[in-house]
Amino acid sequence: MATTDDGGIQLHQLVSCSVGEALRVETDYPWSGEVVVRVREPGSWRLSLRVPSWADDAVLVDRGERRPVGPGYATADGPWRAGDELRLELPLAPRWTRPDPRIDAVRGCVALERGPLVYCLESTDQEDGFDLTTVTTAASDALTERAPAATLGGAVPVEARDLTFIPYHAWGNRGLSTMRVWVPEAEGT
Repeated sequence: MATTDDGGIQLHQLVSCSVGEALRVETDYPWSGEVVVRVREPGSWRLSLRVPSWADDAVLVDRGERRPVGPGYATADGPWRAGDELRLELPLAPRWTRPDPRIDAVRGCVALERGPLVYCLESTDQEDGFDLTTVTTAASDALTERAPAATLGGAVPVEARDLTFIPYHAWGNRGLSTMRVWVPEAEGT
């Protein structure tokens, strides 16, 4: 959190917290894309919430009124009354990310991300291993989110055809395994 020269409040970290007596932030981010800010103390100031660079389709609900917001800052102006609420809705749909083409070691590969989390393949989840695995990234090959897994601390696994991806931070917690973040992309996709 930071205050601006004009007395506004900027929220940079999307975590549950209290901001003095003025605000209460509630969220389960990064597992959920919803960040709720409740005003506890009336006043007149600008409130800005950081919208991550990957969140192109974010929505800000400002006291019941929905509007799309892009990466950067979503802002709302007072006057504020106790009980007013802002809700930032971040899109957490899984997506493929490509590396900078100048990096030889991962050229032609893709990584899977969901919201701010980088995912990986872990040998524990792959029946046939993944040494020679390639992925098809065509739109017709949908990425499917599975129910949160207790063995992964509540993380959401993502399936791409017959491959299961888990958040990178969770690998190696279910016994000895190998993992891979960058996966070769199948030719022609």
